[in-house]
Amino acid sequence: MLIADFAFALAVIAMLAANLNLSRRLPKRVAMQWGVSGKPTWSAPKRMAMWGPLALAAGVRLLVFLAMTAFPSSVHGPEIGLLISSIVIAGAHTFTLYKAAK
Repeated sequence: MLIADFAFALAVIAMLAANLNLSRRLPKRVAMQWGVSGKPTWSAPKRMAMWGPLALAAGVRLLVFLAMTAFPSSVHGPEIGLLISSIVIAGAHTFTLYKAAK
């Protein structure tokens, strides 16, 4: 799990850096999803948009940890799941914030 934990730590650091770097340039509501036309379909308050994905990443990590300790024989490949979720959540979060800051 060392590589997955390292990737998780890097993802959290990247999300924190994006939050700190872009917090002043973000509007009060941040577009969270875009439709086919390129226009936002819904938005979230600034704080929710900034800290929600970090809470999601921590929740996924906690869920993986609890599954590994409670049901170790049933958990198969937690490393790849944690690795992929860390990359996807961090990538989507930084993309969303940078797009909103423009």
